[in-house]
Amino acid sequence: VGVRLAEAGEDVVILHRGDAFGDGIAGRDAGRVAPGLAEHPHRLVAAVGVEVAREIYRFTDQNRALMAEAGWLHTAFGLSLAFDEAESGELEAACAAMDAMGRQVHRRNAPQSDALMAARGFGPGRADLFEAAACPVQVLGELVTRVQAAGATLARGVRVTCLGDGPEGPRVVFDDGA
Repeated sequence: VGVRLAEAGEDVVILHRGDAFGDGIAGRDAGRVAPGLAEHPHRLVAAVGVEVAREIYRFTDQNRALMAEAGWLHTAFGLSLAFDEAESGELEAACAAMDAMGRQVHRRNAPQSDALMAARGFGPGRADLFEAAACPVQVLGELVTRVQAAGATLARGVRVTCLGDGPEGPRVVFDDGA
């Protein structure tokens, strides 16, 4: 969002608590790029309904397409496997929700799952051809470069003391008074 705004000529301030953009990012973000949300598809449908869930998936599909266009995606396949009866039920409910949203579902039975994993003992699975992975530090680095080239203010390792309205519009005040 910051990149798009800065490239459109808006004043943008990017805040980061560390001294370098990307500090600590890889610790909790493995770079998984998945359609929808982290929630199981059937739980998402139950919470917001099929139409809203379908819109969430469309939005994440658009973001994935932008990441692919930028060359940030490194793989394009995900596999969810069940290891017990409860997970088999979750998996089937997720597949049914994907069907209801009109999403492509690739069901795998237990022997197919075992063959994909070169291991034994897994239950049925769901292959998701729309999952991918990206390097979070690479993505952030390229976005920071673009937003900086567009004229955004980059504030690293500084403390924000105030966000408010100034005479010329919104203002960010840092602990050094700038």
